[in-house]
Amino acid sequence: MGRTPAARRGGRAAIAMLAAACVVLALQLVELPALSARRFRVTTVGTAPANDARAVAAGRGASTPSTPGAPTAPRENFTGSFDAVLAQLPAPPHTLVLTFGTVAVLDFALNWVEHVSRVRELEPFVVAALDTRVLDALAARGGVRAFLAPRWQIIADRAYTPERQHRDASEYFRGDLSAFKKMGHVKSLTLAALLERGYSVLVSDVDVIWLRHPWGVLHAPGKLAHARAADGAADGAETRTTREALAEADVLLGTDTVDFALDSSAHRLLEAEINTGVLFVRSSASALAFVLEWAHRCLHTRDGHDQQEFNLLLKGCYPPEGARAGVDGPRDPADRDLARCSSAPYAPTLVLAAGSSTPTGARVTTVGGREFVAYVPSVPSAPRLGADVAEPPGAKPARPLSRARLVASLGELARARRRAVQWMWHGRLRAAVLPMGLFLGGHTFFVQHVHARAGAPAPVAVHLSWGFGDLFGKRERLREQGWWLVEDERYFAQEARYVRIAHIDAVYERAVEPFRASAQRCVPAEIASGRPESACWHPANLVQSDVAIGARDPRAAVDPAAPQLAAQAALRRALRNGFALAEATGRVLVLPELRCYCERFWWLLEDCRVAGAASMELPFVCPFDFLFEPFWWDELRVQRRYASFWNDRRLPPHVLASVAAVELFAAHSGNGARAPRAAAIVALAAPSSVGGVSRAVRASASASAAAILEIDGIQLADLDGCVEGMKDGTLHAFNDRMSKLLGGLSVEYCSRERNPFLAEEAPFYTSRRRDAKEALNCSYPGADPVVANPITWARRISESNRRRWYGGDLRACAS
Repeated sequence: MGRTPAARRGGRAAIAMLAAACVVLALQLVELPALSARRFRVTTVGTAPANDARAVAAGRGASTPSTPGAPTAPRENFTGSFDAVLAQLPAPPHTLVLTFGTVAVLDFALNWVEHVSRVRELEPFVVAALDTRVLDALAARGGVRAFLAPRWQIIADRAYTPERQHRDASEYFRGDLSAFKKMGHVKSLTLAALLERGYSVLVSDVDVIWLRHPWGVLHAPGKLAHARAADGAADGAETRTTREALAEADVLLGTDTVDFALDSSAHRLLEAEINTGVLFVRSSASALAFVLEWAHRCLHTRDGHDQQEFNLLLKGCYPPEGARAGVDGPRDPADRDLARCSSAPYAPTLVLAAGSSTPTGARVTTVGGREFVAYVPSVPSAPRLGADVAEPPGAKPARPLSRARLVASLGELARARRRAVQWMWHGRLRAAVLPMGLFLGGHTFFVQHVHARAGAPAPVAVHLSWGFGDLFGKRERLREQGWWLVEDERYFAQEARYVRIAHIDAVYERAVEPFRASAQRCVPAEIASGRPESACWHPANLVQSDVAIGARDPRAAVDPAAPQLAAQAALRRALRNGFALAEATGRVLVLPELRCYCERFWWLLEDCRVAGAASMELPFVCPFDFLFEPFWWDELRVQRRYASFWNDRRLPPHVLASVAAVELFAAHSGNGARAPRAAAIVALAAPSSVGGVSRAVRASASASAAAILEIDGIQLADLDGCVEGMKDGTLHAFNDRMSKLLGGLSVEYCSRERNPFLAEEAPFYTSRRRDAKEALNCSYPGADPVVANPITWARRISESNRRRWYGGDLRACAS
């Protein structure tokens, strides 16, 4: 039966009032910054209709149309509102690749785009910009789908820009826990909005490098054709088996685990620290509910960042009640140990508040501007936390793969056990860990080099975790690897000239020779595998078992890190002279391959390796941030290149063909210079000095014109440290720079072998509210052995001791 005109008018008025109210609410919750250069407005992820039955569109926003009559943005820019960008994507169900970026990591975001654009199977990919400067930069680049996600005062007045980075690194808002948690809240709400639309999402941090597509192992909607194509590759059968095993998972996760034994463990989700840098989330009801609860925890818990909250939630650490209805975090400090959280009771789940009826004991909360009811559901038949999805109810947990049964190659390891999908989040979410051999972290790639082992598959992605120096260190790792694709054009300038250090291996070998007899011995497992003794290195042997190491007499034994410190002293002496030679001849020093005989870590090392990496080979090619402080190299704007520079395709070919070699020979043997492949040879009698070599190079027209000046590493390290032509002020400034660059200001090595009484000593400090690290005996760089703890070391190491470690200050040559 039809309505009367009055009724229709009343209905329209009611609708108009409701619409106006929604507009007011939306304007309170979202930002609408204008991009005047593009002549359209950009909206953010905002509020969803309150009657959305699925209740998880938190973050859906309405696009604002272009100004009438104004020119629209070129199609290749693809930037717009959330809805406008999604309108350009394939209809769901489909899989999107997503990342987030702030101005603090703008260069990383642009680098991420360059890498992802090279892997066409990763299309479509989307960037959620957390500020307008990121959106502007992506629009200027073109070819990127991007929208502005809400900031909600994440950064506020603590904006962190590359320009301010040099003045105060603390302004990086990752150091502001409250701001960082808010960013996690926004990220999870944005993810929820995409899931609600029916998209599955592969989330990636901007410091993840994609080398090939992952669809061979991910059962992803819209990517089946790519998956089938991958089945024909060399490792196709293996990836297909993995894809089928993981097809049931709602969430697939990366991990910071360094122990490959856990890659085949049925309990690895409970044992490992999950890293959300790579995260595949399927569009399922369970995944949506989990992501919303994650958003809630990021915003309302008192401490922890989004990754920590993800771990706590996934592993059932949150109780359903507490001082403030369970939002205060785990029940007691012991529960903060993620390995001990599996017995916690159910956490609240979030359901849309669809009326006045509220379950008993429930509470109302707000997520993304919408009201939800949080309550503990009654699920008496919920699966056991950590249980294999394929296990029948009540089955006993499977044992992890014994380390004794680990096979030699990663390919065999991947086939050794079916990958398990496990029940997590109190039996409500199906989750699994991504294969470690394909999705590598900072330790497995840059330190263990598992991708280079026999039988290892080609990596899919590498996450720059496990590093030092934060953004500074990550940027240098990418440069070292040749993966920094947004380099300034001057980095590969055709007219630039360089100093190259040759035969650096001999420098390291000479430095560690005094320790070889004890450290270069194989353990029984290596002997059984047929490994030659020359390939074994176990510096723990330097700590003799018959020496009583007193807790306050740490010099009673040689430190396992002693070879590392000796090798680094020799390297630094060569670098000091190399920088001086480069400065005197107007060149840029190219750093040689860096080698480590001991890891760098913020806690105890075992046999110079982190716990879980006992099978790692030493020595290893190590990243720049393991040896130096990247901040100072950036702060002082030191011109340098890395060893991979010579293999970079962006380097003009004529540079590699233009080489002049410096050769030193003993005076009594005549000109014993070797004949390297060089356009010119500068021959000098040994011994010589930095000043003498510089003078000889400048005197040779052919050497001066050569693009590359090459000098042997040992000969460079052995040059006398006198220079010519430097004024006193310039020389003083040079020496001060070298102290900051080469002095090992905060490099420490804390060996478990040197701390046998730590368990007895630590309580003495902790009971007095002092740091347990005061009980440690650690080694620090210095010409004279320096042993201290991480709390007092700065007072124990003099500036002169640190400078003498790498050869001391340069001086003016006697006239």
